[in-house]
Amino acid sequence: MRKESHYIVVVAIILAAIVVWALLPASSLDILERDSKRLLAAIPADYGETITIWYMHSIVRRPVLEMLHLEPDGSLMVDGTIYDMNGTGLPYAPEPGEKFELKDGKYILSNMNRVFPEVVLAVGWVAKHKLIIRDSTLPLANVTPPGTAIRLRVGKHPRWFLWCTKARWLALSEPTPKS
Repeated sequence: MRKESHYIVVVAIILAAIVVWALLPASSLDILERDSKRLLAAIPADYGETITIWYMHSIVRRPVLEMLHLEPDGSLMVDGTIYDMNGTGLPYAPEPGEKFELKDGKYILSNMNRVFPEVVLAVGWVAKHKLIIRDSTLPLANVTPPGTAIRLRVGKHPRWFLWCTKARWLALSEPTPKS
């Protein structure tokens, strides 16, 4: 074989590998409209990776952080809650196996290990819900209008699809402030 044909074979193998990789499924956190189940966003997320739901509590008007992660079986596990003021609707005592502590002025409920097939919430006017993933904060009002009921659920999509949608959700996001 000539030297040029070797290059063609190598390039063809590399391109085939890229295509196969792009078609492999990868995990994501999917945001869907609750009723129509229309996909609003698919955010690449690894199993076990922490995703935080930030919201302003409607009564005490203080921020609340709910930490969760994706489970390999397709469920979402709520790991913990952090807030800085007690009030109506906020946890005040741990369930068996959970840990509740006051640290640096924050109430921290951890080891919750509560598993859900999906998390349903209404994007709030007052709550100003946000998803924090890695170094990006996604205000949910940038995805769908306040008042819209949504589902957060584990998804699987081809890598090319997640790569293409990543630019959209990053454009809707804001940098996460360093604490």
